[in-house]
Amino acid sequence: MARHSRRRFLTYLVAAPTLAVATKIGLDAYAPGSADAAIPTPPAPADLVDLGDLLILAGAPTANMLVLKVDEEGIVHFRLPREEVGQGLTTAVAMLVAEELDTPLDRVRVQLDDARPELLFNQLTGSSNSVRSLYDPVRHTAAAARARMVGAAAKQWGLEADDLTVRQGVVVATDGRTASYGSLSAAAASLDLGSLAVTPKKAADHTLVGTPTSRIDARALVTGEQAYTLDLDVPGAKPCMVRRPPTINGTVKAVNNEAAV
Repeated sequence: MARHSRRRFLTYLVAAPTLAVATKIGLDAYAPGSADAAIPTPPAPADLVDLGDLLILAGAPTANMLVLKVDEEGIVHFRLPREEVGQGLTTAVAMLVAEELDTPLDRVRVQLDDARPELLFNQLTGSSNSVRSLYDPVRHTAAAARARMVGAAAKQWGLEADDLTVRQGVVVATDGRTASYGSLSAAAASLDLGSLAVTPKKAADHTLVGTPTSRIDARALVTGEQAYTLDLDVPGAKPCMVRRPPTINGTVKAVNNEAAV
């Protein structure tokens, strides 16, 4: 199976009072040798190409259009262009964000993004593809935000960014000075930080990703606070339902209110 190991992601800096970063198939036919020989059938699409790879390629043109914001309280807000349907995707993405930002997981908020036509195929949720397709873009976006936080602290203190570290959402200098992400968010949004090196962590350096973690939405799920599709108030939306035929290959015979719909 072909792997696409080199992908480039652009990061956009949004003007705001706080930091916001936006991340030859051939079939051989064989003639049977005798009347009782088995006639080969063409392989199924899934035998020729991985559906997940196709979805990654389809979403590649807009894979960089991710939005991450760090507010003045140091809370990280990430807009997820996928659907959470119980598979734990919001938790997985929050872990990726927290890992790259070196911030506590409970400081990350993942919000399901509104449908955006410009995302094209980058909002499809299914085929166990979301983490595969978002893994690199999410990490790169969060790493870019971390680089801006460190760059802002380095500029304020007159130090080199390589001499600073980050612990639990706090930038630390070798002389003991510290600055929280919240206190740096406005400065990090400045456009005059220059060129910053953005390098996501190697898998071997992960301390959160790959560890057992409770779902970030667990409390909301069991207390009734979780917002579901039926809770959405969409202006002008009409109630609808799916009516399935009682027979195999059944078709619509008549629609009583066809003129109205």
